[in-house]
Amino acid sequence: MKAKPYRIVCHSADKARWLYERQESIGASDKLTPSLIKDKLGESEPFLGNRKMRMGSILERAAIDGFQTWSGLRTRPSGVMVRSKQYPFMHATLDGLCMTPKKSKGLQYFLETEMQMGSERVASILADRRLAVLEVKVPDIFSLHRWGHVRLEHKKVGDDMLSYHVFVRLKDEPPKMYMTQVQHQLAVTGFEAAWLVALIGGKTFVAHYIVRNEAMITERIRRCAEMWSHIEKAREQQEIEDQATFEEIMQMQ
Repeated sequence: MKAKPYRIVCHSADKARWLYERQESIGASDKLTPSLIKDKLGESEPFLGNRKMRMGSILERAAIDGFQTWSGLRTRPSGVMVRSKQYPFMHATLDGLCMTPKKSKGLQYFLETEMQMGSERVASILADRRLAVLEVKVPDIFSLHRWGHVRLEHKKVGDDMLSYHVFVRLKDEPPKMYMTQVQHQLAVTGFEAAWLVALIGGKTFVAHYIVRNEAMITERIRRCAEMWSHIEKAREQQEIEDQATFEEIMQMQ
């Protein structure tokens, strides 16, 4: 059996362990900015979650169930954090995994009708029955324009009531920040493809099938390695300053 390029670290349900482990490497959703150094040094506000995040977790589970019904794909929730063996400074927490079923008429209809994909692309997706990463987003309705071209139709159904329907034509690619996240996950897991699913405003589904982009992955690894080098140097400096403070305190006694 081929060795996996990652190791399982913990489950996100073990919040204390997950919070600790996320400080020890760079995650898919981490933005590579100077503020990330403060975060990994523990100088930022503690990442404890809030009511909005807890509601997001509930909606993510609903999105996974809905996507499975809607698309016909076999899906499984995950929540597992995995870390790359080759690049231990990179980790990813997976929302789920999915696989193309043997009987894929429902998926074919979904791809051709809902996703409006061409026959060649549909055939290539249906032929690939390997596991794929499932990344789920639950953005608010105001971000709908980032995912597709939106058209709103409405009509009066009474003196003071309107009935409306939102039509979305999916863009060729998802928002750039989410594309980067998915390629990070593919870099860590070694998987060849992922489904990025968004339940927007609690009612509108959009989905992208994303394959490995080696150029993007190489660049992400390079930037993560550079950022982790800065984080390690900052930690070393912090240790020196902490030790100096300790010695000063002892001399004052």
